[in-house]
Amino acid sequence: MNDQAQRTITPIWRIPLPEFLTQNGNPRMASDAFTARYEADVAKKWPSIMLEAENLLQDDSVPLKTRASLPGTILKTTGTRWADGVIAIWNAETRDLIAWQCGGVPFVLPQFRGRGIGGEMCRITFEIGHKDRNSMVFFSAGGLASRKAAHREAVRDALLAGELVPHEVLTDYPAFAAGDLISPNGTGRPDQAAQSEGVSHEAFPSS
Repeated sequence: MNDQAQRTITPIWRIPLPEFLTQNGNPRMASDAFTARYEADVAKKWPSIMLEAENLLQDDSVPLKTRASLPGTILKTTGTRWADGVIAIWNAETRDLIAWQCGGVPFVLPQFRGRGIGGEMCRITFEIGHKDRNSMVFFSAGGLASRKAAHREAVRDALLAGELVPHEVLTDYPAFAAGDLISPNGTGRPDQAAQSEGVSHEAFPSS
């Protein structure tokens, strides 16, 4: 089994934080200008994205799911590789699309940011076996916060479930290691920490 295949089946909570962020442990940040261009590009494409999402919502062959960490939402996922994978999240009551990921970068509508949705999309990406996006990416500030939140929550949930989290993973979470699973490192829940960043998308392909 090659390294890529091994990483896609490894639970997040077994991967040390620096390795989960990037292969060399040094995340590269996208410029504000690039982030603004990306936002504008998605805004232009949003009507067609909504149409594609509506077709997916009506497709009974793709099961509808809920997620305890995302109350008030429903979601669907397709594909098992980064290139063909879709994650769509809707408001459960109105059926309005609030977040979308097709192949690469997750995007959350501005009015729904700060709720941990980006971090959960990152977790879903790994859980369903989408291609790992650790290499050749640039992060927005909010995207980096989302990815860190995804890791913290995965580690926290693993500990609550009684899993034996590796020591090298816990070194980034001294509060967890000390038995405090409520407020890691004094920051509160990871989704609250991510809220201050204010940008939805997690990572930008550099190519």
